[in-house]
Amino acid sequence: MRVVSDPVSDPRWWALLSLLAAAAAVAAVVGGGSRRWAVFFAAGDVLWCFGAMAVKQSTVLAAAGFPPTAGGWFMIFGGAAACLLGVEALPERFRGWARWGLAAGTTFVLWADAVHLRFFGDLPSPAELLSAGQLGRVEASVRSLLEPGDIWFWLDLIAGVALVLTAARLRSLIRPRRRVVIVVLCAIVLAGAVAGVRLAVTQPGLHRQVFRRVMVAREIGVLNLHAADAGAHFARRVLSRELDAETVAGTREWFRARAPQRAGVGPWFGAAEGANLVMVQVESLQAFVVGLEIEGREVTPFLNRWA
Repeated sequence: MRVVSDPVSDPRWWALLSLLAAAAAVAAVVGGGSRRWAVFFAAGDVLWCFGAMAVKQSTVLAAAGFPPTAGGWFMIFGGAAACLLGVEALPERFRGWARWGLAAGTTFVLWADAVHLRFFGDLPSPAELLSAGQLGRVEASVRSLLEPGDIWFWLDLIAGVALVLTAARLRSLIRPRRRVVIVVLCAIVLAGAVAGVRLAVTQPGLHRQVFRRVMVAREIGVLNLHAADAGAHFARRVLSRELDAETVAGTREWFRARAPQRAGVGPWFGAAEGANLVMVQVESLQAFVVGLEIEGREVTPFLNRWA
């Protein structure tokens, strides 16, 4: 993971903080510390999962050069809290590992976003995600985008295992008030919803931004953007209706009426008609080999002459 200048968005401090928290939680269980610390670490897995989802979104956005706005932070927090509220609906014995799985799943999604950003400079679109089956053809290109620093993005998951285990142990001993956690999460969701309403009023056309998706993500959060994309895709596939005959006829008439506007004009129109034309197109994920040298030898010497 590329190191970012914003300390809040640096994955290294979060990984180290998580490891220190895990060590303190283990000490609270083994050493039998004060009840105050026991109550705190009984919710340690909740706090860690919430922090992981929020900090890693900030890391991705900061690496792109577009850190979250103030309203974006509220919506990032609100989205993370909403996910954790969903986990609260599960039986107690499943909640801890569900939180760890939630953090691991979002870590993978956000790490994939970061890798995509390194090459394309933007977050993946729904169309790209639907074409994920083609990744097997370009896996060498994808591997070239990985960085040793990416390990910091994943390191807190080790601490998360310890926090899940210690939290489960402490909850069985002290029976903390689960209602407090739910109330706090609901308050955070409400704050995120208020920020979302304010954004909808002040920037009503933001969702139509298609050229720089990261500009939308900094306002609403990366995971919220993916959730909105998934909801829109579901609505188009499941809830949309087929066009009636009248609409189809009207669309065809619209194109027929504007056919003269699409007609080729000018002295250069059709200039290559009847001539041989050769076009070489390099797939975007394979473009990195153009101009690349290995041990002083060009990988694509012929393409280099045409580039």
